Amino acid sequence: MTHVHPTKSGRGGTALADAAKTDQIDTEEWRPSKRVSSFQEVADQNDLSIATLRREIERGKGPKVTQLSLRRKSIRGDHEAEWLNSGLISEKTEAS
Repeated sequence: MTHVHPTKSGRGGTALADAAKTDQIDTEEWRPSKRVSSFQEVADQNDLSIATLRREIERGKGPKVTQLSLRRKSIRGDHEAEWLNSGLISEKTEAS
């Protein structure tokens, strides 16, 4: 498959829609699991406080963190799933 950048179509930013019509989207790159979530979103989805999530990350028992910019950090969906499947979250919640 051909990779098409979602904002560089040369026609007003419609490359993603145009690519979808012509089946040119690199499906590996646009999988939903590569979506990034804020710490708040991840904490809410897993019934945790942000403080608990941050402590788990600092201890090395949380999900991998992706640095988006100098001040912004996020968690990719595939890293969250990997963390949930590792069983580390259940050990933490039992200790609470």
